[in-house]
Amino acid sequence: MTPPRSDQGFVRMPDAEFEALLARAAEEGAKRALADFGLDGEEAVLDIRHLRFLLDCVRLVRRTAM
Repeated sequence: MTPPRSDQGFVRMPDAEFEALLARAAEEGAKRALADFGLDGEEAVLDIRHLRFLLDCVRLVRRTAM
């Protein structure tokens, strides 16, 4: 089956299908980005919590030092 095209030659698809495609691409991109930083797998949640805790500590030190 050939997908329908507009007058300019663009492929047309239903909005719901396009939204699902975008959501899937965003999810896969986010997973790849986390994997590139080593923040994937079973320990990822704990690693991210620890990183946020360290960032909060840095912010606290900045506020109290000034």
